[in-house]
Amino acid sequence: MTKRTQQRLFTGLRWSIAIAGVAYVLDKLSWQEVVVMARQANPVYLAASVLIFPLTFLITGVRWHWLMQMLGIRMSRTRAFVLNMVGAFYSTFMPGSTGGDVVKAYYASKFTELRTHAVMSVVVDRVVGLIALIIVGGVMAAWQYQIPECREVAIICGLIVLCTIAGLTFLCNTTLRRISGLDFIINRLPMQQHVQTALAALELYRLKPWLLLATVVMTFPVHITVIISAMFIGTAFNLPLPLMYYWAAVPVIVLVGSIPISPQGAGVMELLALQLTKVYGTTAGQAFAWTMTFRLIQMAWNMTGGLFVLFGNYHAPSPQDQIMEVDSSTPVDPVPARAKAASAAARQARS
Repeated sequence: MTKRTQQRLFTGLRWSIAIAGVAYVLDKLSWQEVVVMARQANPVYLAASVLIFPLTFLITGVRWHWLMQMLGIRMSRTRAFVLNMVGAFYSTFMPGSTGGDVVKAYYASKFTELRTHAVMSVVVDRVVGLIALIIVGGVMAAWQYQIPECREVAIICGLIVLCTIAGLTFLCNTTLRRISGLDFIINRLPMQQHVQTALAALELYRLKPWLLLATVVMTFPVHITVIISAMFIGTAFNLPLPLMYYWAAVPVIVLVGSIPISPQGAGVMELLALQLTKVYGTTAGQAFAWTMTFRLIQMAWNMTGGLFVLFGNYHAPSPQDQIMEVDSSTPVDPVPARAKAASAAARQARS
C-alpha cells in the first residue's frame, strides 16, 4: 500500500467518523427547539462567554515563549504571540483544534537557526496544554466520583497521566531507553539527525523541571477560562447541568475536539456532549446549541489571527515548502553537543 493510499484511507476514516457523529446528532435534535433556544438565550451570559475567551491566547503565547527560551531560542514575546495567533487562525480550518500547530511550528523554525528545537517547543507546548487539561478534568471528575460518567472520566484521565509520566520517563532516561530496547527503535528511525536533535531538546527540558512544571501550572487558568466560558453558554441556554458537572465534562469534550478528525472537532464534540450530558436530561438540541456556540466563539477569536496572516504574509506552508524546509535544515542545531555536555555535568554533580 502506497503512502498516498494510506493518507486517503486515513482521511476517509476521519471524515466518516465526523459525518457519522453529525448524522447521529442531527437525527435526534429538533431544529424548532434550537431556534426557540436561540431566541430565548440570555444575551448577558453569551456576551460574558465571548469576552473572557481572549485570555487563553495571552497565556498560551507567554507559555510558548517560556518553552522556547528553555531551549535557547531567542524570540520576542510579541513575535511568539503573533505566531500563536497565526496558528490559531489556521486551526479553524485544519482537522482538530490543534491543526494550526503545524503552521506555527513551520514559521517558528524559520525565525531561528535551531529549527528542530523550535518544532519541539511547539510539540511540548501542546503536550503541556493537554496534560493540564487532563489533570483539571480528572481532578474535578474525581470530586464527583459518585456520578458514573465522572467516575469513568476520572479513571481514564488518571491512566493517561500515568502513561504519559511513564513514557516521558523512559524517553528522557538514556539507561531506561537502552534497557527497554527503545533506543534500538529510535536509532532506526529515518532522519536521524532530527531525531537526535529532538532528544537533545527533551534533555534540555529535563534539566529544567521546575520551569517546565511552571508552564503546566500557568496553563490551568487557560482551561479554567474555557470551562467558565462553556458554563456561561450553558447557563444562557438553560442547560439542566449542575455547575460542577461542567468542570468534568468540558475538559473531556475539548480533549476529544483536539484530535485531528474534523475541523474544530465537528461532529465528534456534539456526539460526546450529548452522551455526557444526557444523564441530566439534556436534549440533543441543547447539546448541539451548546457545543456549536462554544465552537463559533472559539472560531471567531481564532479568525482575529487572520489580521496577522494578511498583514504579515504568514501563509500556510505547502507540502513542498515543508520538504524544502527539512532538507535545508541540515546541518541542524548546534545545541545537541551542548545539551549532552550539560547532561553529563549534571550526572557528575549528582554522583
